[in-house]
Amino acid sequence: MTSHSVSSIRFGGLEKRNTMQKRASLADVERLPPGVEGSAPTGSAELSSSEARTATDRSLAILGVILSATAPMNARMIGSALDLPKATVHRLLGALEDKGLLAKEPVSGGYVSGPSLCEMAFEILRKSAVSSSRHAVLAGLVAATGETCNLGILDGHEARYIDRVEASHSPLKLDFRPGSRVPLYASAMGKLFLSQMSEVAFHRHLFAVKRVAHTPATLVAEKALRNAIAGVRQAGYAIDDEEYIVGVNCLSVPVPVKHARHLVALAVQAPKSRKDLAALQTFLPLMQRAAEKLAAIFDEEIAGGADRPSPSLKQGGNP
Repeated sequence: MTSHSVSSIRFGGLEKRNTMQKRASLADVERLPPGVEGSAPTGSAELSSSEARTATDRSLAILGVILSATAPMNARMIGSALDLPKATVHRLLGALEDKGLLAKEPVSGGYVSGPSLCEMAFEILRKSAVSSSRHAVLAGLVAATGETCNLGILDGHEARYIDRVEASHSPLKLDFRPGSRVPLYASAMGKLFLSQMSEVAFHRHLFAVKRVAHTPATLVAEKALRNAIAGVRQAGYAIDDEEYIVGVNCLSVPVPVKHARHLVALAVQAPKSRKDLAALQTFLPLMQRAAEKLAAIFDEEIAGGADRPSPSLKQGGNP
């Protein structure tokens, strides 16, 4: 893993202040009308607009440094990276966590992106997906295979669909849509993500997630799951043999995005009555070509908005 890097988000006003100076919480700052001084809620210290901006800048800087890291960061690491007082870091972390922008990773106790922040990021992806060239690649793959295709990312301890195109003729209608999540251990896409994690991140996942049997074929036992992941690493693709939904098979391949903050994968699913695993595997060349096209599109999008290198993909996501 690479070392923690400080976010490129610039923030001002980090000079040391009198430690006795009162500062309002992030919640109080958010209730201050823009550009209005002294309008803090009753019972809180009044903040000037410059102090409000300082608190906002610090909060954004904390979010930036956490998103830049390749592993969960604790308060001490964040304070050291940003040269912030311990009390300030704990107060802002608490406020960000209360609002769902950050969450504590259950094993390490470090901070990662929270559900609200993930929802914001997903909405950006979702609203641009239908009209994008990425969606067109998925639609082309559906036309070539005749089966439903999903595009997803690693999101914490789950795989999350960011786009989906259903086969129009398919009698199988599953309650999945962009934004749906599936467990890593019980899905083809998820097992692919597990295979791409470092050993440390994989070990952390095994002990952080309670595995339940969604079907009789779900890999609940640690040894069985480890053996399956070893097979995925060797094959370069992953399968779901009725492990999440009875009667449904799935095949997943990686989307080799060079500088993504999340692992990305492409999957094709089909009812077993129409396509068994052997039939699905005949789609591998088509899927791999589609994955290369998707990677090129992602890389172009990232290059258009990036001003610094991204962290390594060898991570457990966020975590």
